[in-house]
Amino acid sequence: MSALCNRYLLILLLVAPLLSCGDTGAIKKPDIDPEASSAKAFELFDKNSDNLLTDEELKLAPGLAEGKSRADTDSNGALSAEELSTRIQTWNESIERLVCPELEVRFNGRIVPNAIVTFEPEPFLTDWLETKQTRTDDVGRCSPKISRELPGMNMGYYRVKVSLEVGGKERIPKEYNEQSQLGVEFCTDRPIEENYLIEIELGKSKRRR
Repeated sequence: MSALCNRYLLILLLVAPLLSCGDTGAIKKPDIDPEASSAKAFELFDKNSDNLLTDEELKLAPGLAEGKSRADTDSNGALSAEELSTRIQTWNESIERLVCPELEVRFNGRIVPNAIVTFEPEPFLTDWLETKQTRTDDVGRCSPKISRELPGMNMGYYRVKVSLEVGGKERIPKEYNEQSQLGVEFCTDRPIEENYLIEIELGKSKRRR
């Protein structure tokens, strides 16, 4: 979990390698341009023009921040343009087209039914990836879909927003929706012991495990 996220917010992405998410034959996998997308990321976030993206700069890109450790192949704590483009190329080369996580949302330790969960691709990926939304069920769980019929998400870096309106009033604090610093990388190369679940804990109270 990235240290850049709010200290009162925990997201644990558990995505094991997938064989498939149903019949994906009709869905074309995005062919992201690694060099162009990486160059755009540095144009947006490399504020000091040192050709590295540091933790401080990645506060503006929570999805990339969450996935930084998988891209930082030299383990120097920062990302180069080459490291980022190489990471993006791994999505293109993966035999899997989609990853299929399930989500569980809790606020102050309680499940959040009927919440809207939005995945916005980081701005340097919007030429290839689309924003997707899903809604939690009665037990606070949901699964994002690439289309009405097909579950799963394209691999990439996303900002995550959670919203729950009751009587026309937003019940989730802005640090988890309109100003969210919560991010995730959808990918297939997390540790094998991880499962298909994203647990999103909002607020100060954390559920005991």
